Amino acid sequence: MKLRFIFIALVIANLVFFAWANWLRAAPEDAAGSPAPKARRLQLANEAPVVSAAAARRCVTVGPFATPASVERAKQVLADGGYTPAQRQAPGQIIDGYWVYLESPENRAAERRLLARLERGGIRDASPVTDAEFGRRISLGVFSDSQRATAQAQRVSTQGVEAQIVPRERAGEVIWLDIELHSESPDLKLGSFPAVDGSQIEIKPCPTSAAG
Repeated sequence: MKLRFIFIALVIANLVFFAWANWLRAAPEDAAGSPAPKARRLQLANEAPVVSAAAARRCVTVGPFATPASVERAKQVLADGGYTPAQRQAPGQIIDGYWVYLESPENRAAERRLLARLERGGIRDASPVTDAEFGRRISLGVFSDSQRATAQAQRVSTQGVEAQIVPRERAGEVIWLDIELHSESPDLKLGSFPAVDGSQIEIKPCPTSAAG
């Protein structure tokens, strides 16, 4: 009877210890439920963001230039600004002279009087013409450069009439200067490229083939 009592007491003691060890004992402060410390994840070299080459640079083209003199002058302007232009040839319109003319009077009698007036003033190369685009005009000559055309217009102005100057164009090959701009490149300004051949200078994105 005594042994049976001892056995039962040991079983009860074991059950009490098991319950205390698994359910009643307080969890340690550094238990797994504690929040994990915040730390920045290390970034591998091959995970770093890559800046696209196209975003860091862009290609612009300056032109058109129709004469070797205008091309060399523009190249010098670009070189002084720290640029290295690439020359590219493309189809375009070339100025083939400058036509100086007067509006023709309303009738032929007035036209004759105007011609006589110009001749008395020393303008002997004036002649009436009918142009397909402009209609009836008094032609004062076609000049190879804009300075001579301007001088003729100024001579005519002394007779009390105002002459017009129109560039005449033909299809041909022109030159464009392609430039690769970087983020630190200085700005390009149209005023830096005076057109010695009378061309209207532009600055625009390069064609796809040139930019590639």
